[in-house]
Amino acid sequence: MKNIKNKSAHFIYYGEDKDTGIIKHISEVPRGAKCNCKCARCGEAFEAKKGTERRHHFAHVSNYECEYAAEVAVYCGFFDALRQLKKIQLPDIKNEERKPVDFKEEDITFIKREEEKGYPPSLFLTIQGRKMRIVLDFDHYYKEADKEILTEEAKAGGYSLLMYRLPGINQDCFSPEQIKEIIKNGSQADWVFNLRKEEKEKEHREKQRKEAEEREAASTATKEELDAARQEVILRFDPNAQTATIDKYGRRWIQCVMCGKIKEENKIVTYGGPTHGKNRGVCRDCSKSEI
Repeated sequence: MKNIKNKSAHFIYYGEDKDTGIIKHISEVPRGAKCNCKCARCGEAFEAKKGTERRHHFAHVSNYECEYAAEVAVYCGFFDALRQLKKIQLPDIKNEERKPVDFKEEDITFIKREEEKGYPPSLFLTIQGRKMRIVLDFDHYYKEADKEILTEEAKAGGYSLLMYRLPGINQDCFSPEQIKEIIKNGSQADWVFNLRKEEKEKEHREKQRKEAEEREAASTATKEELDAARQEVILRFDPNAQTATIDKYGRRWIQCVMCGKIKEENKIVTYGGPTHGKNRGVCRDCSKSEI
């Protein structure tokens, strides 16, 4: 995984319990080394700074300058909140409407420490067989070039990319309750890359290509070839089929419920819907005779 952006030094709000591996917010632990926590990023021991002058936070006992420790700590908070909620508010593929989606705890994958020390960490969620990666964007941290790198990784990995727009990492707004509210509300989450949307667009492009080829073939076909294609349709026509009947030249065929003849779409007045289905309708001639 590639590193995105440079390191930063900020308040660290979450630590990992040395014994259980449980993620702890600074408010949940005693002061000093008694917090019994370590850095989720590097694994070094923490002490809890809980004085009266500065904001409460974790710090490395060794004063080690750990790259991305604060950011990874908030990722830990998100992972823990997702694990507890088992529900996420997701935008649609157009990033317009949002709806709640349930999942199981085992559907979450979170890798805090990786061999290559890559950033951002790997936070993945699988819903209904589709995999997505969750990335946290602190104070417009990611530029378009960064998003392009992440998108290329998502395309290569076959997953979607969901990004949360968040305040700066030093803001005091990443408590467990606040993170849960961000997830439940969903208004700060947008798709940077949506695999389902990509697949739909690909299907649409393929459909357009095929239709263009059919139109080209129809424009150069002889009358005999067009008549032969019509006869093939009549021989295999199924009025109860769930899909439209289209010949190799892209012409759609429909059976009139009144005269029983199979005609081209442009000679049918009404068709489809719950009354007729995909392949039945009323032709223009029969429609006139009813008047």
